[in-house]
Amino acid sequence: MALRHINKRTFSCILLIAGFAIVFLYRPLMMTDQAAKKEPYIRQNDLVKMVNRDETRAAYGTTQTMTADLPGTATTQITDMEKRQMMRIQHKNTTCLEMYETKPPSPLTKENLSSQATHSPPKFDTTYFNEDFKFFVSTSWKGGNTNWRKAMRTLYHKTTVKRSNNTRLNDDRDLIFGNLNSDDFNSRIKYFFKVIFVRNPLVRLLSAYRDKIVEQKRVRVSIYRNVASTCVKIYRKGATVEEIESGNATFLEFAQYVSDTYQIKRDPHWYPIFNRLQPCLIPYDFIGKMETMDTDTQYLFKVLKIDDLISIEYAYAHGKSSQIDLLRKYYGTLTK
Repeated sequence: MALRHINKRTFSCILLIAGFAIVFLYRPLMMTDQAAKKEPYIRQNDLVKMVNRDETRAAYGTTQTMTADLPGTATTQITDMEKRQMMRIQHKNTTCLEMYETKPPSPLTKENLSSQATHSPPKFDTTYFNEDFKFFVSTSWKGGNTNWRKAMRTLYHKTTVKRSNNTRLNDDRDLIFGNLNSDDFNSRIKYFFKVIFVRNPLVRLLSAYRDKIVEQKRVRVSIYRNVASTCVKIYRKGATVEEIESGNATFLEFAQYVSDTYQIKRDPHWYPIFNRLQPCLIPYDFIGKMETMDTDTQYLFKVLKIDDLISIEYAYAHGKSSQIDLLRKYYGTLTK
């Protein structure tokens, strides 16, 4: 592609989107092929427990023998899935220390999380918890939220532990971690198994465009129709009234809109996961990715011993946004 034709506004847009991918979201959470050089605040006890779960190792097969890079631990056999998690967590922790000089606050409380957040206080409105199995999972819009909400709802209804109110789930608000009062939140975030799922930011942005701007088939349609019309009105030279009212915004126009309104229009469907969930402040025990959701969730459910209760299918309207030909098609328009 001929980069010499990029105008100033488009170039700024490309830099911002690239920043999402490299700095603000995926790099702290991506899987690396090499072990981290430093040994930051990794949760040693949790990893030792993870690699010593005989049932899980038997289910996935022990593939190799290696020394867990933790002080005081002996050589142990671990599976590929266990190694994947150790490397992701180690890489996330190292990146947070080296790039942001950030680590979880002490003590780990809702108040400290809010006061030490680098951009805005972490959002827990798409974080779902289960009291019976003592874990929570942080998700995001256009990042598996709908699938996880359904799965956590199913898990709730299948549990047999009696609750104090002796009632069934009335709505999803009872599953949302952020709805807990400070005392309940603080006591659980310390000892619950902490899970986060992320998605490639370029794919996530494209998925949001196709879903909210192109098709406009979901809830709050009028809001996104207005966004689409605004994209055309501001960024299309000589746009007619008919074009503005149609709201047929191109991906370039949408990307420019997101770039220019980044700090103002914090729509959760494209606002960076890094800013919403603050992964550097929360010592997650498990990092999953949409790109490997099938194998990640199968292994996670084994670890949590809920594999016979729920499952998650990686199936939604815009899963194909990750296909390389679509990425080239849409992101190629940013250099015209």
